[in-house]
Amino acid sequence: MASESDGERVDFPDLPEPEPEGPAVLQKLFNEVDDRQDKLVAVIVTISADVSYDENFREVRPETVPGERVSTYSVNLHDAGQLLDLLTGRQAAELGWRELLDDINSVAADSVTFNWECCGACGPHGFARGQFGGRRRAQVGPSVNMQLISHALQRGFTVMCSDFSLKALLSEWSEDLLGANPFVTLPCQCDRQFQLDFFPDQLKHDEVPQQLQVVGELCAADGKAVVAAMSDTILYTVNPRRPQTDAYQLQVLTVVDKWSGSGTVPEAMKCEINYDSCSKRGVAGHVTLTYPSGGQLVTSMGHWIELTRINTSEEALMQAAAHNFGQEEVYQHRQELRELRTEAERQVCLQKLSKQMIQKSVPTRMKARTKY
Repeated sequence: MASESDGERVDFPDLPEPEPEGPAVLQKLFNEVDDRQDKLVAVIVTISADVSYDENFREVRPETVPGERVSTYSVNLHDAGQLLDLLTGRQAAELGWRELLDDINSVAADSVTFNWECCGACGPHGFARGQFGGRRRAQVGPSVNMQLISHALQRGFTVMCSDFSLKALLSEWSEDLLGANPFVTLPCQCDRQFQLDFFPDQLKHDEVPQQLQVVGELCAADGKAVVAAMSDTILYTVNPRRPQTDAYQLQVLTVVDKWSGSGTVPEAMKCEINYDSCSKRGVAGHVTLTYPSGGQLVTSMGHWIELTRINTSEEALMQAAAHNFGQEEVYQHRQELRELRTEAERQVCLQKLSKQMIQKSVPTRMKARTKY
């Protein structure tokens, strides 16, 4: 490598590019506790690099009813190109990758999730912060992560981006691949926490990701949930002047009207959700874009690993447990609650169990799974 200063040429030794930080190229998670005899009904591929701020799908084993299982894989963000080549058949798969591809091909398309974690490699600069020692290779056209997102959606999979990875998505958005960008990043600051508002019955629909369906079932009486937030959590909304498009169908599922932080949002820039004769307004919480292929892009302001409080009841908890996880789950929850002496203790336990139920649910529609 050479540099010229004041007309003199100075030679510097070539330095090796630093290894990207984050998880290994490919890891299969929870393998030691999965029962291979159970029917595979869903696959989660969670993608990150550098420090992750949302390890939900790597720390919490996803579950469904007895006799069924979910496979979870962790992929380094900087290996998105290799994953894309494998999915498109441009590269032969080695043993570990072969298992991932076999799992993906053995379940329905709407049972596959590609989750871009909120992590240190993502932000308003895009998906590759820190790669190649801070240098970015010259790039023509969409990045490999944007191409991978597009390919997943074309295959009918679910793609989820939240907070920092949502910032990256909006920064790199390709209209050629995803259609017109319907979102606007707001110049406000959010830190500490925010409150999600929604209509529970709207979240119970089969076209809504199962994780949000569970939220709707738990909050049967009042659609509110409080989520902790890091500093600089994204505030975004649906552009009221967005162009009309047939590329996807947009649905706002949750809104945020209360958050800790600075700045105000004009009423005209807020989203509105309606149910019966009621309405709720706020910036965007969760939004889905559903493509003709069946693929669904799920955007989220925050992440469920930070859930602090949800408006639920013991009755709603038991119904959601029975519906999504089976009677054994109901029995275990009743036993745990029965051992507590005070109402205050039961409320704390109720919040804990609700949070666990949401975090172990799958963020895709997964219509093939069993429901009771």
